[in-house]
Amino acid sequence: MTRYSRSFLSIILGLCSVLFADWVTTGTDTLTENLLTRKFVAMQSLAVDSLGTLHAAWIEQVGTGPKTIYYARKPQDSVWSRPEPVAETTANHLSLAVEPRTGKVHIAYQYQWNTVEDLCYATNRTGHWQRYRLTQDTILDHNPTLALEESLAHIAWITLDAGGAYRIGYITNRTGHWQRQILAASQLGGFGLGAAPWLSLEPNGTAHVTYRGGDYPDYHVHHAQNRSAGDTIWFYEVLVTGNPYDYTSASVAKDSGELFVVVSGDEGWGMPCHIYYLHRPPNSSQWDPCQLMTASASASLRGFAMDRRAIHASWEQINGNIATERLYHVTNTTGYWFNSPLRADGRTRGGALAVGPDHCGHCLVVVRAGSDTTWIGCVHSAPFTAVTEERESHWFSSSARIIRPPCRIGLTGTTPAVIYSVSGRHLATLAPSGRELLWDGKDLSGQPVPTGTYILRQGGSAEAIMLVR
Repeated sequence: MTRYSRSFLSIILGLCSVLFADWVTTGTDTLTENLLTRKFVAMQSLAVDSLGTLHAAWIEQVGTGPKTIYYARKPQDSVWSRPEPVAETTANHLSLAVEPRTGKVHIAYQYQWNTVEDLCYATNRTGHWQRYRLTQDTILDHNPTLALEESLAHIAWITLDAGGAYRIGYITNRTGHWQRQILAASQLGGFGLGAAPWLSLEPNGTAHVTYRGGDYPDYHVHHAQNRSAGDTIWFYEVLVTGNPYDYTSASVAKDSGELFVVVSGDEGWGMPCHIYYLHRPPNSSQWDPCQLMTASASASLRGFAMDRRAIHASWEQINGNIATERLYHVTNTTGYWFNSPLRADGRTRGGALAVGPDHCGHCLVVVRAGSDTTWIGCVHSAPFTAVTEERESHWFSSSARIIRPPCRIGLTGTTPAVIYSVSGRHLATLAPSGRELLWDGKDLSGQPVPTGTYILRQGGSAEAIMLVR
């Protein structure tokens, strides 16, 4: 390769790093009708399985009537299924997780019997929804978070100990029956219902729970982990960020105790809000220095996902201590933190995130259409994968491929291919014929595109092509 072709490649790589770093919306699906119902989405309301099927769950309430959990799914390159009722709940919170290989769904939620709310669980593993009441006592159970070890469920939530203090509860069915315990050293303070726990699992089932710990006003995110899957011995630590106070967190656990954590907090009185990233390397008890993700923006965490080792978070802009219903996206896909609008229209809430095997992002939102009407939508993005992540595998053995329309492009797979401009605009979706595809050099509206460089993506692979007229 010549010095000049290498320079050309570096320019293209730089352009594509910008392209796939930000949220480039390719479409928004509507999951519900625009009805006079209140709708609620939690941070763990959206998931994607290994086939690229999206799974969504949300809560709807008509007037002062009962709150109902609904579920819908969308196979890749298809449409959303008709929403189906799962269970009634008495809270605005739920937690959804999906088995990657089978697409079976697990949902944790709470329901009130008499005067006390109990922990509940629903799954469609048998082909229809089965519902279980996991706690049956006079102790309040609140705000569950759910993670899966293959098909086995682990749930953490807020509960009370025998002395009436708020603690983290933990339950799993990995032994064939539900085993419940209370994390006795978890300190949630007198306003423990705001602890907002998040559960993640290592591949071997070792559990990690992050939650708002301490007491008013000195709140920080605490981290608890057990020694092995189902173990009753827990270790605790306090995580420190650049915020004086932290309230909300989310995490992903990897092999050997490696942790990726995002934390949201403020400087008191709700302003300004900042989101930080923390990383703990494998086989280590030491954390890397925290990183500010949202620059000078006042931002409150709304969703979290990972794609390979890249972090993605959705956040809502905060004005003083008032939510603005403006959603943004932040990622470090290209090696630095890049923030961009996701749906910053002043009428969007929610923000549950998922990233599919094709590296495209998906965000579940609640959109306010009028003073009393809302609808559930799912916003989709172009692929996030930065060129820098694939230079050694998929990008250029010599130089960008030069094509002249109409052209036949040789492919290595049989899945549909997508062509983007370097500004992120979706130009064409092409179905392969055999081991090649035909592109006439036109965009979705039938207009010829000019001479220039474009991005061809098929599945997890991508390359730059140079169209010459």
